Amino acid sequence: MGMYESGLKKTGGQFLKTESGGKYRLRILNMPSVSAFKKDDGGITYRFNWPVWSYDDEAVKILTKGRSVLTQLDAISEEYGEKLPMDCDIVLTHKGSGFDTVYTVVPGKIKSELPSDWQAKMPDLLTDPKSNIPYENWVKGSEPIAKESSVHSEQVPVETYNNDLEASE
Repeated sequence: MGMYESGLKKTGGQFLKTESGGKYRLRILNMPSVSAFKKDDGGITYRFNWPVWSYDDEAVKILTKGRSVLTQLDAISEEYGEKLPMDCDIVLTHKGSGFDTVYTVVPGKIKSELPSDWQAKMPDLLTDPKSNIPYENWVKGSEPIAKESSVHSEQVPVETYNNDLEASE
């Protein structure tokens, strides 16, 4: 980045934006919330919204991704445990764009301790409790109200999976 890097970090917003070619070191801080969006074909796609510590931003951000990232984080939690914040950092790599987007998540050594005030900086993931629900409620059968995806579908493409799971988002 150039001479405005510090200012960009200060005004970056609460969502973590990833770009093709980017590599992001993060720490998962808590369980995600779940939101749903209507697809053009009438189906539903789910997005998972994790509060994360972003080492690059030195801030708590919201990581919003789909099933492929959820699947990879599940595999990491099998090895590293389910304690939150996680007992490891994750490194998220973003390759491609649009419908050719692939995310890779791998565990990493904890880079540094979280700041003592990180919990005070946690975003409210449930600002709209009807369309964004706790993960635990979703697993038990609750469904978020699906939002229209006409604009959103361009912003958050259905992910390409790099495993044997069906792309049933």
